Amino acid sequence: MKFACFERTVEALYKFVVPKPRSQCSKPEQLVVTFIAGYIGTSAVLLCIALFLIANSLIIIIINVIILILLRAVFFVLVVFIIVTKEVKIQVMASQQF
Repeated sequence: MKFACFERTVEALYKFVVPKPRSQCSKPEQLVVTFIAGYIGTSAVLLCIALFLIANSLIIIIINVIILILLRAVFFVLVVFIIVTKEVKIQVMASQQF
């Protein structure tokens, strides 16, 4: 995959940047084009890594927020359940006293 992208970059440089065909370029000129293609490819890889890390961090933050919301909801339900249970016990005790 990376090699294919590198080859496409070399082809694009020869097509749009270099004013003459590859066959007419000298070895040093071809080396420069290859170096530039490698540099562009490396820059693209670093950009992809940076974007991946940013996206990964955002996904982790979203998951943490969802977990926090779910935990608060469970805590709220438990508190309501405890309160309701205690009120029922108090009402039962009150009705047994009379």
